[in-house]
Amino acid sequence: MLEIIIELLKKLRENFKPVINVKVNKSEVLTMIEIWKNPGQTIKYYVNAVNLEYGSFTYLADKLVKKGMIERINMQDDKREKTLKLTGKGLTLAKDIHKQFTNHLSKQLGVLNSENFKELNNVIQILDKISKKLDGER
Repeated sequence: MLEIIIELLKKLRENFKPVINVKVNKSEVLTMIEIWKNPGQTIKYYVNAVNLEYGSFTYLADKLVKKGMIERINMQDDKREKTLKLTGKGLTLAKDIHKQFTNHLSKQLGVLNSENFKELNNVIQILDKISKKLDGER
């Protein structure tokens, strides 16, 4: 079953090439989207969310800072701990890429009839509940 989910996700992402005027790679895009969707988290959280080693993520974050997409800021609870924040430029880019990806998914899923779409929606709701339960266990 897991293989089927992974294969479906690959196919849904297939051929997605955002139209943007900034040179960013896939890991940089995923990082910006993650920061946008889950602001104020620790750097360790973002490292895990984008599935990179800490050193690789630090290099990636440095590149995004230089490009003016993100900034490092101190956490409110612990000034020694840092988080990442999108700049205005980064936020605009993250939202634009997300919108383009949503449109891409709509086209990809356009092959489904209404019954298939309802079934897929039910499966997604079940997966969301499982994900939330797993988060609660951590």
